[in-house]
Amino acid sequence: MREAFHDQLDSIFVDLAAMCGQVETAVNRATASLLTGDAAIAEEVISADRAIDAVREKVEDNAFALLSLQQPVAGDLRVVVSALRMVSELERMGDLSVHVAKIARLRVPNIAVPESIRDTMVKMAETAEDMVSRVKSIIADRDVEARDRARSRRRDHGPAASQELRRAAG
Repeated sequence: MREAFHDQLDSIFVDLAAMCGQVETAVNRATASLLTGDAAIAEEVISADRAIDAVREKVEDNAFALLSLQQPVAGDLRVVVSALRMVSELERMGDLSVHVAKIARLRVPNIAVPESIRDTMVKMAETAEDMVSRVKSIIADRDVEARDRARSRRRDHGPAASQELRRAAG
């Protein structure tokens, strides 16, 4: 029984790691479309979101089945609930990438990002991609210590980047 539980849990985390890869690609490609004004890349991002949504649905279904059939407690329950929370956040990142791609598509043949904030947008995108890449590695390797190291050395670019964007726009 425990072996079946852990096999099902492993399957959920394999799917989560794959989803991280899809989201990482979506963020990268959405940024590329935004910075280049390439409608074809934007369309790729928009179309690829269906696959991200499908993985979310699969992970949720498997996690709920695991909860109802195996009735995990304590640490195992926290792991399953964490997977449900992660899949929701990853799916949201995919949706935000679609939003960015749609903005890029609307501005074609122009480029949506003014030159004055281009470097800031690139930094923000690199930070997002790095975050997803780290999460993918932590999930795939089940490396909790890596998570703790990433937390301790995390650089918060969010507020600085937001301030930079406000200065450029204002």
